[in-house]
Amino acid sequence: KKVNPYEVLNGYNGKWKPKWRKTYIRDDEPFAWLSAENALVYSSNIVISQLALRLTSMEFREGLKKFGFSKFSGIDLPYKLKGSLRSLRELNYPIYKSTTAYGYGIMVNFIQLLKAYNVFNNNGIAVTPKIADVETTSKRVLSAKNAQEMLRILRKIVLKGTAKNAYI
Repeated sequence: KKVNPYEVLNGYNGKWKPKWRKTYIRDDEPFAWLSAENALVYSSNIVISQLALRLTSMEFREGLKKFGFSKFSGIDLPYKLKGSLRSLRELNYPIYKSTTAYGYGIMVNFIQLLKAYNVFNNNGIAVTPKIADVETTSKRVLSAKNAQEMLRILRKIVLKGTAKNAYI
């Protein structure tokens, strides 16, 4: 309830220097205005930063944890790593919240990323991937409606956005 996918935000023509940052945040494409949805489609660090700053540090961190980041994935393989998130204290600073929102300042492994994306394919339910025929765990982390909306946007990323080369 923090954003409408069709809400339009300032893209600052691909170059934004907020007062709390020493350097610019840049995008590959210079959009003047961009909807929240198209910020994902065209991979806008600028708009994603603005959206992330609407969240408290607790909301931001707990949202990432809900998707399984910073936890062991539960997959049936040895030598798994759990990745890491910024601390709550660090996320109180806009620079850390902003950069984490577009992928810096967070470490995840492939299985965590796969598990997180699968939430959108599974109507909001996180399912632990498995290699062998073993029981798996699942839990709802997102409403089915929100998961379907994100899946629609992810498809748009592949059809029209920055992941066109991934289209099969």
